[in-house]
Amino acid sequence: MSRKPMSNEPMFNIQERVPMVLGGVLMAIHLVTSLAPGTLGVFARTWALLVPMDTQGLPMARQLFSLLGAGFLHGSWTHVLLNTGMIVAFAVITLRGIRALGQSRRFSGRKPLASPEVIFLVIFALGVIGGNLFQWGWWAATDVTRAAALGASGGGSALFATAAWAMGGREKLIKFAGGWALLNVIVVLGAAIFGPVAWPAHIGGFVVGAMLAPYLV
Repeated sequence: MSRKPMSNEPMFNIQERVPMVLGGVLMAIHLVTSLAPGTLGVFARTWALLVPMDTQGLPMARQLFSLLGAGFLHGSWTHVLLNTGMIVAFAVITLRGIRALGQSRRFSGRKPLASPEVIFLVIFALGVIGGNLFQWGWWAATDVTRAAALGASGGGSALFATAAWAMGGREKLIKFAGGWALLNVIVVLGAAIFGPVAWPAHIGGFVVGAMLAPYLV
């Protein structure tokens, strides 16, 4: 009896490497800032931690940098692992939608806007920035405690919206929006368990992703 040759496929067939690399970067930064000497950790938070726009004594360059920089800092391993898992899961679906749009453009004789990986990173970055702009707006419009915010949740929320669009267009996006809003309400109500959550950044990131989805996915 002849035997079939053994397969040489890897144990984990990860086709989308860029989201995994991004997740690795987020975890590496958290590891460094957690274990590094105080000076390095203080430097990272001094320049990247998101604080209210009208905080006295901070240069504009620092404030603008924090709109994106805060997305690469996290408060705990649970925080960074949850965000990384969300980013990777929604990125896989989003990238399929981006590639499908690219194939459609080629079929019609037009060039894709950019590589799928670049478009994915743009969605993530704009989600982080947009989410943090929403956070600034919430702080400016209310008298709630205005401490600081950090995390990649805005980027993950944008990818949540683009993944919804890739799965079912406007109808699926609306359904996901309702579920995302409900989940954030539950998190806010359970703040005693989950701790302070920058939910405006979640909403802002989702809105950014919803605006980008029809054009990029």
